[in-house]
Amino acid sequence: MKLLIFSDKDEIAFQSKRQLIWLSNHLKNNNETINVTFAENLNFNHDNYDAILIHGYNTGNIKAFKNMHPSSKLILINPGLLTQYHEIKMISKNKIKSKLQKRLIYKNIDAILVRSEPWANIVRKNINLPVYKWMDFEESVSSSPKYNILNTPPIIGYHGNPFHLINNFKINGAPALEDLYKTHKFDFHILSNNTKMIEREFNYDFPIKYFEYGEVDFDSIISNFDIGVSPTMGNLSSLDETNIYIRNANRTISLLTKGIPSVTSPLPQARLDLEENLHTVFAVSKKEWFDSIKKLIDDKTFYKNISENGYKHVKDNFCVDKASEKLVDIIERVLDGKNL
Repeated sequence: MKLLIFSDKDEIAFQSKRQLIWLSNHLKNNNETINVTFAENLNFNHDNYDAILIHGYNTGNIKAFKNMHPSSKLILINPGLLTQYHEIKMISKNKIKSKLQKRLIYKNIDAILVRSEPWANIVRKNINLPVYKWMDFEESVSSSPKYNILNTPPIIGYHGNPFHLINNFKINGAPALEDLYKTHKFDFHILSNNTKMIEREFNYDFPIKYFEYGEVDFDSIISNFDIGVSPTMGNLSSLDETNIYIRNANRTISLLTKGIPSVTSPLPQARLDLEENLHTVFAVSKKEWFDSIKKLIDDKTFYKNISENGYKHVKDNFCVDKASEKLVDIIERVLDGKNL
């Protein structure tokens, strides 16, 4: 099989781009039946590909690949406005834009790939094309996982989109930390982009240190966390928002590669991927955030249990080897004309 993986995204800003690089390297080194080409722009030596994996909706890219490779199967990762198609107001610029995107996808794309089952179910309702649930994953796990809190005071850490902190964590998570800091000292580390904006919006009575993506070594910063927070929901009604409902616990999985337990928002896909009190702790309310983080600090046995079980779970199920197996299976189904 000849496979082209195409992504013109920013490697620093998009973990999904980094994942595709890991995937490409893994396939090149471990699967002799697949000839993989990875491209970041259209200026490369084109070949007769069986399948082309396109990262993200872009009208120009889709048209270019369809014109240059009319016999190749085109598989789109993340289908743009098609995800929100059902909820966009009928009379709006976005509805016109989403209809144009839907038409182009339907005409040129052979299959769609998304990262959660809830996401796949929504997209299936919005277009009559094969939609496959793939996965988020990590390159590998640490050879020396953290099974105990090592810092004094402990470091509670967040890494990810700034708006999950500003729009979600500040509702219940940050106030819970303020209360916890009255009896338990800790430092709070934030690794994100646009940290200056976070500083303006995120003012609480506990020590906070900021790290800007692109200016620090990602791995060294998150490796220093003792406990992670992965907030994607402000409250239960957050699940009414499609962009939240479709997400998964990729930040929690990232930290578990190092044996670092996290308190996580109970997204539908997170509950499918992770078992509560075995791989993570789920929290929405202020009390849940308070009690969960406090227990991870106070109860060494509980911390070690989450750390060990979560680390093994991610090692066995959420690294590039499993993601490669699943992707190859999906591509073979697309090439064979098989649906889900």
